Amino acid sequence: AGSPVINHLIKKGKLPTLQRLKETGTSGFLTSKQPIISPAVWTTIMTGKLRAKHGVSGFFSTSGDIKCPRVWDILQKNNINSGTIGHLLTSPPDKRLLFQIPGWISTSNLSHPKEFEFYKQWERTKRIPKSLKTLFKYFSLKSLKLLFQYKKFRKTELHPRYQLANESMKTDIFLNLLKKYNPYFSTIMFYGTDFMLHQYIHQIFPEKFSKITLSSFQKTRINFIEKMFTLVDNNIKRILKYYKGKDLNLIILSDHGFQSIPDSMVNRNHINKKGFLKRLELDDIEDSAKIGTTIHLKIKKQNINSVKDLLDSIYIIEINKPLLKTEIKKDKIIISLFPEYITNEILGLKKMSIKLRNKIIKLDKLLFFGIRSGTHSIDGFFIINGPIFKNDFALEGANIEDVTPTILYSLGMSVGRDMDGKVLTNLFKKAFIDKNKIKYIDTWDTGFKQNSQDENKDTKELKGRLKELGYL
Repeated sequence: AGSPVINHLIKKGKLPTLQRLKETGTSGFLTSKQPIISPAVWTTIMTGKLRAKHGVSGFFSTSGDIKCPRVWDILQKNNINSGTIGHLLTSPPDKRLLFQIPGWISTSNLSHPKEFEFYKQWERTKRIPKSLKTLFKYFSLKSLKLLFQYKKFRKTELHPRYQLANESMKTDIFLNLLKKYNPYFSTIMFYGTDFMLHQYIHQIFPEKFSKITLSSFQKTRINFIEKMFTLVDNNIKRILKYYKGKDLNLIILSDHGFQSIPDSMVNRNHINKKGFLKRLELDDIEDSAKIGTTIHLKIKKQNINSVKDLLDSIYIIEINKPLLKTEIKKDKIIISLFPEYITNEILGLKKMSIKLRNKIIKLDKLLFFGIRSGTHSIDGFFIINGPIFKNDFALEGANIEDVTPTILYSLGMSVGRDMDGKVLTNLFKKAFIDKNKIKYIDTWDTGFKQNSQDENKDTKELKGRLKELGYL
């Protein structure tokens, strides 16, 4: 999550753990890469390479698309044991690691070790594990309390309550795995902060929105952003308590920042491709793709103009205005909504209709209607703390591709010359730099095999979660 949010909550005294780590370590902005799509950005963070080299483009990518090793693959190759929980594109999990529990975009229950498949089942379905023995064996009283609140309020506050319970449960499992396996390197990813900021950033920055816009947002008596960030702050405190008395070098980072959406852009409506094409009833479509808020139709050349004429003839009945903007590019028609429909500037749009082939069709059958108050920004946030790092230091000029080279250097390992990132030497104390020169290797890709058992994603399930998060 972005620095303005964290700084706001630190000033309110809500994040004592992050405040202490910031004051006794190094912090700053971590510049992301556009387009800010989490699987691609996190793969850049964990490989030190940009997406042209690592091969991941979006949410429907799989682990089989990754063309180069991530940091834990490099460590495993050098017999340094590690484990991950919550990372994207880690399904099926790598059993060569001490543990690996895949992140939220996985659409199976696969987990390593297998005993935590029940947790993946919960994460995917939001169904509370039925076994009381399991619940009391693995989860803290805090998690059980959050699960109880989730069950009590899920009819009105399903998604935020789920996110709170899930992040607490994930931390319980992470601590269980740390105690059992004692990895040299480990990572945990919290995604609930992203969800809360998309949906509720207006709660902490209401001055960014008009009264009319504020009245359209989801009503809740709880400041869920504060609740989530204080939970994560306490989760980090619990992890630090486990390492008390041990040397620990800690990196806390986000893959991007957050900002309030401009008042005129809080709505994000777009075409329901499946529903739209079904009702067009065209035999001329050779291929179709949805890219952002546009749909690309590949049409038989001889029929492309007649299809465009049909699309251009679709008017919204109640306001007598065309629904779609269309453009022909070679053998494709690119379709989009007019901006005033995307941002919902026209009141009551959801209840309006169009006429197509003498059929009256409600717009809610053709469009997805979404609303959110927060959106990604380019500057993320990082805090680095530990015996080898500087104290109370602010660093500028850090990029997401610099993370893996910096981790490798901190562990005394060579940095790949083919990595796009650099070692952030300004983070380190002079004594460490004097003893440790940066070493290089041409590439860590040698011998790397792309995952041939990549997960076959359930598109419907993944789309549901993306819609829940505000991406669709």
